[in-house]
Amino acid sequence: EDAQQVLLTPDPSRYQFCAPNSPTNILIDYPTNDKSSSSSFIIRGATIEKLIEHLTHHQLLHPRFVKSFLMTYKSYCTPLQLLNLLIDRYNIPEPTPAYPYTEYQLKKFRKEYVQPVKLRVLNVIRQWVDKYLSDLIESNDHVLDQLQTFLQSIPDTGGLYQFKTSILKLIDKQTMEYQDPSKKNQQRDLISDERDQMEDLDVFLYDMKELSDQITLICSTYFRAITSQELLYRLPNLYNLQNYMKFLDKVLGFWCKRSILETSNFEERIAVAERFIQIAIRAYEKKNFAGVFAIIFGGIIDLEKSLPHTWDRLSKQSRTFVTLVDDMLGEDSHFKLYFEKLRRSPLPVVPFIANNQTRIAQMKEKHNVIVLPTGETLINFRKFQQIGEHLCEIQQYQNMPYDIAPNYDIQRELKRLNPMKGFQDENTFQNYLVTRKEYIEPADSSPRVFAIRRPTHTWRSQSRVSRLFMIPSTSFNSHSRTTSQSDEHHQQKSNTDLIPRRQISSDSNLLPSSNSFAFDNSLCGSNDDFHSAINTQEPKPPSIPPRAPRT
Repeated sequence: EDAQQVLLTPDPSRYQFCAPNSPTNILIDYPTNDKSSSSSFIIRGATIEKLIEHLTHHQLLHPRFVKSFLMTYKSYCTPLQLLNLLIDRYNIPEPTPAYPYTEYQLKKFRKEYVQPVKLRVLNVIRQWVDKYLSDLIESNDHVLDQLQTFLQSIPDTGGLYQFKTSILKLIDKQTMEYQDPSKKNQQRDLISDERDQMEDLDVFLYDMKELSDQITLICSTYFRAITSQELLYRLPNLYNLQNYMKFLDKVLGFWCKRSILETSNFEERIAVAERFIQIAIRAYEKKNFAGVFAIIFGGIIDLEKSLPHTWDRLSKQSRTFVTLVDDMLGEDSHFKLYFEKLRRSPLPVVPFIANNQTRIAQMKEKHNVIVLPTGETLINFRKFQQIGEHLCEIQQYQNMPYDIAPNYDIQRELKRLNPMKGFQDENTFQNYLVTRKEYIEPADSSPRVFAIRRPTHTWRSQSRVSRLFMIPSTSFNSHSRTTSQSDEHHQQKSNTDLIPRRQISSDSNLLPSSNSFAFDNSLCGSNDDFHSAINTQEPKPPSIPPRAPRT
């Protein structure tokens, strides 16, 4: 009997959210040919009233629809318009007595239509306040005051009282956090006085793993603080995205390039380049793709053309890793390898969001409306829903932080780093780097000879080089050594004194196996005196005697 009772609805002339669906107010795409399944459909275009109706529908519930709508609503309406529409949606009139209805039908209308719609209106308002309170506070129309007035007008009877009270408490809490000056100062921690900045940081000053982990921690902190509004609207009063991009481009990338080019000595420059590659490899193991791309594309990838002699002397493992990173972000493959690696990587992850920003900007610029044959326009909500999906894809990596102990001393030095300090602008800095390239490695000639700047024990000692250049071959593409290659290696072992050490390190037959580590001590053997000193300090142990036969 209850199912046979018709659910009453308000008069469309008095309640605009009950207008019947038509091609002039909503366009719906069904994934399948079965249009009877009303629960699975996609809104391709609609008026703002129809979007609000489906946003707070009394039967259909789409959490992803609500999330995408709140992310992108400022592209087609203002916060004041949205608040007025939600208030109008909440104030549902009684059905008109156009035809007689029973008391039971009226009770069913209030239970199955009025109450669900009001609850979902308050739910949308709660999510709006929780995620995007800045839209309400920064609006010039006093939207937050009008929202509080509306919430206080809701009667304290019924099940809506607790919902109303929780939203008012959330507004007070979010307002206090928004006005907290410490949060605003935390957003500006990279935008500091130039007198407190430093132009260079010795890459050998700290332990390689600790330095790479702190870089990953800083990248993760800035990335997790970015909001969807910053990505979509580029708000000038929020500095999270600015800090993130500045730390990657202007700090890590320029620091790597300047450190390599300002190292005049050839052998020392190779050690600096290898050091930065090892930092990138450690970040790659931690799934910090943003830091890896900033270092490799900022200062390493152009070594093959700008400093060919330095590039040729890098270890084969380092060049293999640089080639892998270059292939991952290759434009010819449309970042296919990168996205495959990103989706397979377990959390926590720091993704490279520049390509997502490009897609969002391209989608946002055009095709915001759908023009009907009658001349009327509808909001192209399918496009905004795709933008919301890109933003949700970024947000899914912001939920889990890294389990890394912070070292505030290293982080403070990294945040103070400004490689462009002392230069007027970026063009002047880039011209300086080009001049350095021509000075240390002139074109079509051998590298010039310079004195060593750093103490040799910081980058030449066997223990340090062995520790820094220990590359897990499972971290990137490696090739297992075959049996014939192993035999050939054992045959060449007795003749290692007759072969230069760099030739051994670059030999293709000496690749590491998949279960071992690759050591590149080529920097230790830059001269015969240093090589002989290592052999005298650490003599070769005697061979193991043959096992005695069992009796």
